[in-house]
Amino acid sequence: MALPVPARLHAIDYLRDGGSLAAAFFDGDGAFFNLRLPVRRTPGTFSPCGYAAPELERSVPHLYTDKLTGGQHGYETRETVTLSWDDGERLMAQLAPLPAERPAEGDATFLALMARILAARGDVPATP
Repeated sequence: MALPVPARLHAIDYLRDGGSLAAAFFDGDGAFFNLRLPVRRTPGTFSPCGYAAPELERSVPHLYTDKLTGGQHGYETRETVTLSWDDGERLMAQLAPLPAERPAEGDATFLALMARILAARGDVPATP
């Protein structure tokens, strides 16, 4: 999957798995993507010890036509690829200046944290 060019930042999320971060966005064609930084844990504990390589998930919409009724139903599948740290940084640099469609109080903080994690190649960065 080629790197998309972000056009609209939808939302920034701190995931309830204990620390993963995600930035949801649309490209210029309206395709929906999620840039995720999955949290890594110290084996046998719940303590985060860093972040795994960035992942890019693309939601692919489909239309199913019922052969019996002819009715149509939408559904989506997801394609996920692991990105290089450099590609993750490139995407983050394009996302950072975009205003969020679903703004939340901590957005700027989480975007800055994601950028620092990418620059540190997954090491847990010290708080500024």
